Amino acid sequence: ATLSMALDLNVGHVGPSMGTSAIRLVDVPDMNYFNAPASSYDGGKAKAIFDSGRNKSGGEVWVGGPGVSEGYYDPSLSGLKPGVPSNGMAKKTKEDFFKEDGYSWFKTGDIGSWSPQG
Repeated sequence: ATLSMALDLNVGHVGPSMGTSAIRLVDVPDMNYFNAPASSYDGGKAKAIFDSGRNKSGGEVWVGGPGVSEGYYDPSLSGLKPGVPSNGMAKKTKEDFFKEDGYSWFKTGDIGSWSPQG
């Protein structure tokens, strides 16, 4: 879903999204991550967090597009060895994969933020 640029020597990021995919950052209030400016939030927990200066810029990374699976293939359903347990995919549920606006979307569970380059 993202493209690493050959001459980009910066660390800690994954590069821009490919032309056939979309990336969203979604607020995670329980972790104080908010993707929009403070003026976008009316009252509630978000306002209290912004007022106290505890807000973090960013959110949960959601990836969408025509190349995103509508679900996780579980090899054990076919009697084969389960997937690699270290990748965390075995814990993903139907709620982590959904369709919206004609795209399949995947909630990665990763936290990310936008760089000046996007």
